[in-house]
Amino acid sequence: MISVIIPALNEAKALPRTLAALGDALAQLHASAPAFAGRQVEIILVDGGSNDATIAAAERWSAGSGHPIRVLSAARGRATQMNAGARHGSSEKILPGFMMFFGSSARLMWRIIATAPGPASSSR
Repeated sequence: MISVIIPALNEAKALPRTLAALGDALAQLHASAPAFAGRQVEIILVDGGSNDATIAAAERWSAGSGHPIRVLSAARGRATQMNAGARHGSSEKILPGFMMFFGSSARLMWRIIATAPGPASSSR
């Protein structure tokens, strides 16, 4: 499982572009990086109390893209929101490339992430 955590606050305008870029990057990762082939992806948007249409923008993109987005609410503050998302993420391990954090206006640098090693074996 790859968990993508997006802390957001009043990002209704930027979020659709960010999510579209994320969808494209994930498709490229799955196609070109063996470490990611066949892995499920969860996208978690952690809203810090937006008073615009941030959540609606995420839900619209999710409905049209086929990528479900889990929306959580947390107290305002990037670190607080990132921690909330990490607590609810399903990644097997918190490793580079398997639990990713994004600002809603950031772009995924998939070429760097695509070079991440495969998952370590787990004794679970």
